[in-house]
Amino acid sequence: MIFHFNFNQSYFLSKALKTVFDCKTVATVHFIKWMLELQGNLTRWKSIKSKPENQRTHYEQFLFATDEYEGRLYKEVDRVIALSLYTQHHLCNEYKLHPDKISVIPNGLEDVQPLLDTDKADLRRKRNISEKEYVILFAGRLQAVKGLMFLLKAFREVLQIIPTCRLLIAGGGNNEAYLREALTISDKISFTGFLEKNDLYELYRIADIGVMPSFHEQCSYVAIEMMRHGLPITVSTSTGLKEMIVDGETGFHIPVIESVHKAEIDTNLLAEKIIFLLKHPQEAKRLGKNSRKRYEENYTGEIFRANMLQFYNNI
Repeated sequence: MIFHFNFNQSYFLSKALKTVFDCKTVATVHFIKWMLELQGNLTRWKSIKSKPENQRTHYEQFLFATDEYEGRLYKEVDRVIALSLYTQHHLCNEYKLHPDKISVIPNGLEDVQPLLDTDKADLRRKRNISEKEYVILFAGRLQAVKGLMFLLKAFREVLQIIPTCRLLIAGGGNNEAYLREALTISDKISFTGFLEKNDLYELYRIADIGVMPSFHEQCSYVAIEMMRHGLPITVSTSTGLKEMIVDGETGFHIPVIESVHKAEIDTNLLAEKIIFLLKHPQEAKRLGKNSRKRYEENYTGEIFRANMLQFYNNI
């Protein structure tokens, strides 16, 4: 009998189950609370941890206590699944877990090959997007950790060089701050809100490039979906994204710049990479083809299923 936890606040439950059942316990690290809250800023996190307890703010005390509780779960269970090598190293360094206790198993998604054959021109006409427009796609929750504000600033620079662009922003959340930031270029941006899968997949087919300026991603389903649809992707180097997208082979990396007070992305560099892809369609096509190949070799549902079955059998 194996109990598998997909939420990192399950320490007491995991401990109690061991007293009742002859079982094994497993936890998958889908997110780390302080990374979500601090936009993955390891520099700031180390600064908080180095403070004496009586000098931490209530918010910092909350983050520290939450992290300690998460660590108790990872120490309690028999095995831990990390979705990236970055997370595996973090678990070993932060909680002193032995590397043998941690298995790295990335997420996977079933293929949608029939959808890839859908005519792009028809899909563009359906959404009133001109065939002459370059389409840049962002997909994800409208939260600060996703880095959308930096993309909007970069997109303004892109428009100065290539005015025939459209930025599609697919995802639910509070868009008020983003609408204010995009006010002067709003005719070039489409906020779709939350979309059902098939509608989102149509946007992947329409798009010329994908952009993910996130500050925290363990193993992004959006990145997998973009690779599955053969998009060249420009991503930040946060957590697992750096491993998923190969710089110069399936897309481009934009380094995250950290300080004790904030994490940010160089919007000039982000704009440069987007402009390069739009101005060099053959290179974009090569990266997109490699992106699709990387999906087929690492992130299919079949590969994920096989990895999980092997993991359970080893337990």
